[in-house]
This record gives sequence, C-alpha cells and structure tokens, in this order.
Amino acid sequence: MTSKYPYVLVAQIAMITADIMFNALSVLCYGSNMMLLLIYILQNTFLIMSALVLFVSFTATFVFQLGLITIILFTFLPTMIVSIIYIFISIGYHYASLISPPPHTTIAPLGKGKNSPPLLFFSCEFA
Repeated sequence: MTSKYPYVLVAQIAMITADIMFNALSVLCYGSNMMLLLIYILQNTFLIMSALVLFVSFTATFVFQLGLITIILFTFLPTMIVSIIYIFISIGYHYASLISPPPHTTIAPLGKGKNSPPLLFFSCEFA
C-alpha cells in the first residue's frame, strides 16, 4: 500500500504557490475591480481547500483512528490557528481593497494612460 502523504504535500505546495501568484496578480490588477474580484475568489477558494486538505489528512492518521485526537490537536493546533487566521485576514483585506477607491496617483494602472508601466505578459482590461 502506497502512502498518500506525498500527494497531499504536493497539493499543499501547489495551493501555496497559487496563493503567492494570486497575491502578485492582485498587485498588477489593482485598478480593475472585476479582475480583483475573480482573483480574490480563486485565492480564497484555494485557501479554504488547503485548510480542508489539512484537516482531512488528520483524520486519515492511525492516531486519529485510535481515538487519540487530543494528541493531534495539541501537536497541530498552531498550524490550524495560523491557517484559519490567515484565511480571515485575507478575506478582510480583499473586502477592504474592493470597497476602497484606488488612490489618486500619477501612474495609471496597467496600460491605462500615458504614464503607465509597460505590460509584458498580462492585461487586466476586458474591453
């Protein structure tokens, strides 16, 4: 019987990498609320899926099946608390960034204006 933990580890690393990429994309798309909303929905979905994978992997251990859940809880309680707090902080930040207007700057976001930074690979414009 093969172990499923390498697959869980790869899935967790992939979700963390996607979270980092979504954070970078949200900086690039700061002026476009529609793109930010789509990025934030995907990011929060990956964060919740990552936490669920973590909790489900706890139930598959022999310690959990023996009924010694307190050992798992005390061992991984900081991990669970940090992941839940990160999800709530991310949701709060996403809400605050979507309801606040973009600051008045001289640089236009992503190709919208004369002083905009050059765009090489990604565009946040729909029209």
